[in-house]
Amino acid sequence: RGSGPAERTSGYQIARAAWQLMNQCVRDSGGQGGVVSGIGQSGSLGVFIRENNPVDVQCNEEPQTYGRDACAQLLLNLPAAVQPRRVFGAYAVRAAGQRVDELIPTYYANDPPYHQCRIGIWPMDEEEVMTIVDTATWFEVWQAATALVGMCARRGLSGNFLNFGTNRGLRITLDDNSDPILENAPPGANVTVVHLPVDGQGKKNETIALAK
Repeated sequence: RGSGPAERTSGYQIARAAWQLMNQCVRDSGGQGGVVSGIGQSGSLGVFIRENNPVDVQCNEEPQTYGRDACAQLLLNLPAAVQPRRVFGAYAVRAAGQRVDELIPTYYANDPPYHQCRIGIWPMDEEEVMTIVDTATWFEVWQAATALVGMCARRGLSGNFLNFGTNRGLRITLDDNSDPILENAPPGANVTVVHLPVDGQGKKNETIALAK
């Protein structure tokens, strides 16, 4: 992902490295982290493991019905470029002439059959839904989504990654995509839905405007 040099490896190599780390560094060494280097055709990749307990992850106690492999497929299809930083902002802010690279509120989900896992990018304060502007990289979005999948979806729960973004003005949501898109949207918001094709070819955007 991103614009760096490409490298090729197999899922088996990554899985084997992760298995070694789990056995030698987590189980046998009292929960320490570790790294396996020399992965890939030219040996330029590494697999590492470390403790990750984001304090801003909040799992909800409402059970969800995630589709088989849907969240894993969503993480595979989300953009994850390390640079550049993107400006996330409201439709009204862009309409007023201010730079906005990515509209929010926005939901991201795969096309069927992997559609039963959805992340959203929302303002922390819903009263700012018409004025919000903050910045983040897609890699940071991907990291937050990965934390939500690992900490909430694996337990069958929805969740929020709070205080996200440079100014901590955003939140990332995760659910099973069963609720209507507009159910929790505040009046006057423009909610964008991004469908991520499973084959990775292009994307389809749909903007839904709410009446004030």
